[in-house]
Amino acid sequence: MEEEVNNQLPFLDIQVTKLTNGMIRTMVFRKATNITPILHFRSNRPVGHKRSCVRTIFRRVRTHCSDDIRKKEEMEYLHALLTANGCPKSFIRKCLMKPQFERLSEEKPKFWLAIP
Repeated sequence: MEEEVNNQLPFLDIQVTKLTNGMIRTMVFRKATNITPILHFRSNRPVGHKRSCVRTIFRRVRTHCSDDIRKKEEMEYLHALLTANGCPKSFIRKCLMKPQFERLSEEKPKFWLAIP
């Protein structure tokens, strides 16, 4: 069980910090023994797995970091980590883009039924 040290408490993969004004700040936490294993870009895995890996670690930053300064630091760290693992910057950028196609709520999808 983790203990609070200097008003900081690691909880799962989040570090919770209690500020002097009573507010709470959260950020991504990595233990000192963390080796940060990430799927290498040139590995023999489907592109979908690689894309999912990139999206997941960046989603963790968006959900766990409560302030913009820590979020920016963590994003820079992840960009450096992924490029060190052979991931092109263009691939990272494309993975983080939102999908362009969004169906309007009143628009119904088309279904086809094949009759033998």
